[in-house]
Order: sequence, then structure tokens, then C-alpha cells
Amino acid sequence: MKIWDQFKSKSLTKQIFLMVSVVFIVFFLVYNSLMIYTKHNRYIEVPNLSGLNLDDAIDVLKKNRLKYEVLDSSKFFVEIPNYSIISQIPLKKELVKKNRKIYLNVNPRNFQKVSLPNVIQITKRNAESILTALGFQVLEYNYVDDIGKDMVLDVLYEGEIDMLEETYLKIISAKTASLFAAATKVGSILANKESKIKEALEFYGKNLGLTFQIADDALDYNSELKFFGKEIGNDFYEGKVTLPIILLYQKANNDEKVELKKLFEKDERNEEEFKRVLLMIKNYNIISGCYTKAEYFINLASNSLSIFDESKEKEILKSLTSFSLERSY
Repeated sequence: MKIWDQFKSKSLTKQIFLMVSVVFIVFFLVYNSLMIYTKHNRYIEVPNLSGLNLDDAIDVLKKNRLKYEVLDSSKFFVEIPNYSIISQIPLKKELVKKNRKIYLNVNPRNFQKVSLPNVIQITKRNAESILTALGFQVLEYNYVDDIGKDMVLDVLYEGEIDMLEETYLKIISAKTASLFAAATKVGSILANKESKIKEALEFYGKNLGLTFQIADDALDYNSELKFFGKEIGNDFYEGKVTLPIILLYQKANNDEKVELKKLFEKDERNEEEFKRVLLMIKNYNIISGCYTKAEYFINLASNSLSIFDESKEKEILKSLTSFSLERSY
């Protein structure tokens, strides 16, 4: 009875009422504070950014009070303009909170550059597997008589007008230079000479081969050789991108770059187009630039002979360096 009497007392009832009121007020304040802070039930619809230029997409996101992050795209789509939005996360029409970050996948400026692996002197089957795995497309095979059946002897690019000079040197190193290196080294191997002689002769042959190939590629665009009755332009008509074209593309202005790119993307090129390229090569003094690079390698070849005593054989090797650079056929 005493306990019941206490419950019936006004003072206890008042205290309980006050306690419940305080709890309710605290709950109300906390709940509404959280609603204001988290912006509960206040969402923004994600706009459709697909196909928009990156700058335009950023403006749209800012107007909608949304943040963004640009993701690097590993794929290049020819049919989509450069720097336009390929995809987005979250997707369009999804509801998100203010300042939510939208991830943008952007079409890059061009195809991703991939170093060409050295597939020279390996089997056709292995070479095709390596190239395909890296995303290259093997278009066709040209067979020539050789000791090794189905061995890769050379790799040709189709329309790769913006090929890196480094890639070009790798190709001719694996082709012409390696053949010259083997030819100059084999004698020292058969004679069982010490390692430094073998290495010197191999180094000589490699750089002689690089010089020979660079000079040969330059000859194909040397219009002055017409006076000697030499046919030029074979590399151009076949669509081969060699050092003269690589150097020309580096020096050309934007309009000329576009023109050159279109030329080497074509299946066939004509004489008028060749004359146009010869004119650009002459204007930019490209042949001289090719021979300057060839001189660098021929100097390396000559210096490698310094370990040998003066002899008739050494003089023959020295004369070969001059011939590689000065020949006109």
C-alpha cells in the first residue's frame, strides 16, 4: 500500500512527467539534427553525362552540386569524340546525396601506346600468340625463302605514322643489326678468341647494321638519287613507316600531321602523294637528320675497333663504315 501511495503522490507523477518530457525533447532534437545533417529524403538525380565533352560534364555536375573523379580509360573508341564521357558511376537517374562523387570514364585522345615485343627469329605461332595477347592484330603473312621454316624475319606496321623512334630502332636492331652482329662475331667464335674481342666485333656489327638500315631507309626518300636512275619510294608505296617519315611527322605542323596520317592509313598511295611527301621532307631537311643519326651509330662502330692493332683487316672494317653511310644504291 505504501508503494501504491507513493505512485499516487503528485510529486512522483510530476517527476516522471518531467523525465518523459526531457527524453522526448532530447530525442526530437537529436532526430531532427540528424535529418538536417544527413539531408535525409533530400536526393539529387544523377544527370546523364554519356557522350558529353569532359568540360561540359564537369559544368553539369557542379550545377547539380555533385563532385567528380576522372578514371583513366584503357580503351579508345574511334567513333566517340576525344575526351567525351564513355560511362559513369552511379548511372543516370540514380538518386544520390549532395556532394556525392561521380566517377567518369573518359575516351582518351588516342590509342594507348604499347611497346612492340621482339618477335624476330621466333616461330610464327609463338609470335602471333604474343602479339594477340597484347592487343595487336596480325593482318597478313608474307613468306620468303629462308633456312628457318615459319620463323619471323620482319614486322611491318600498317599506318603507324606516329611510331616512336625507339620502336623503329628496336625493329631494325632485331632485323638488320642482329644479322650484321652475327656475321662479324662468328669469326672470333670459330677462332676461339677472348670475350672482349667477340664483344667488340659484335658491337661493331650491330652498329654497322643500324647505320646501313638507316641509310637505306633514307635513300628511299632521297629525291636527288633520281639523277642516278635509282627507283625511290618503294617504302612509301608499301606503307612502311621508316625513319624519314618518323622524323617528318615529329617536325610537321598539325595540318601536315593529319595529312600524313591519312596517307599512311590508306591501302594504296600514288605518285602525286609521294611527290607531296618528298617536298615536305626537303622543306624540313629530313634526309640530313637521318644521316646525322646514322653517323652516331657509325662512330660507335668505328670506336669499337680501337682494341685491335693496325692491320689490313682493320682497314677493311673501317672502310665498310664509310661505305654504309656514303653509298647511293
